[in-house]
Amino acid sequence: MKDSFILYNSFYDPLKGLSDQDKARLFDAIFCYHIRGEVPDMSPVCQMAFNFMKGQFDRDSEKYLSTIVERNRRNGARGGRPPKDTYNPNDPQKPTGFPINPENPDEPKKADNVDVDVDVDVEKEKIKKKSKSFSAPSLSEIESFFAAKITEKGLSLNAKIEAEKFESFYSSKNWMVGKNKMADWEKAVSGWIARTPGNGKPQPKQFTPKYAEI
Repeated sequence: MKDSFILYNSFYDPLKGLSDQDKARLFDAIFCYHIRGEVPDMSPVCQMAFNFMKGQFDRDSEKYLSTIVERNRRNGARGGRPPKDTYNPNDPQKPTGFPINPENPDEPKKADNVDVDVDVDVEKEKIKKKSKSFSAPSLSEIESFFAAKITEKGLSLNAKIEAEKFESFYSSKNWMVGKNKMADWEKAVSGWIARTPGNGKPQPKQFTPKYAEI
């Protein structure tokens, strides 16, 4: 049995011509029908008004029952209540058989939030990286970094020339790498050096034979 029912504004027109006494009887009949499923004796005019509303009441009840059935179906698809063998008849305080948290016997064990926390941290890190604005380096900064990398790797590249080519190339592209804004120009310098023909590696020294003096 439902705990409530709906009275529609459209009901008023057929009822407004009834006397106050008939309206009271009709109102009582509506409650009897919803609470006990009974229809008390009424005058013909009250019976006519009640029959007009009864069709809508029945449709509302069918809609309510179909909603309950659908909700139970969805709950059943998610697993429903635990199997009977999980019930513990020896523990009347916990008749449902749900697992108890050993650290706190009075509370059910809570689900771990590790995955949720990890996902949140990953999203925060992504947002932080996206929000970090790119600042184009100066030519002197680029040259200094080229020089450091070339010295570190023992290459034979000219830092000044490569820095000028690097700066000219990327500034003409508005410091874009593909469709995205450059995120790390120092990493781009390392890639530039790696892609340089011959990789800028020092060439082996030519062997010059020594001739005996005559």
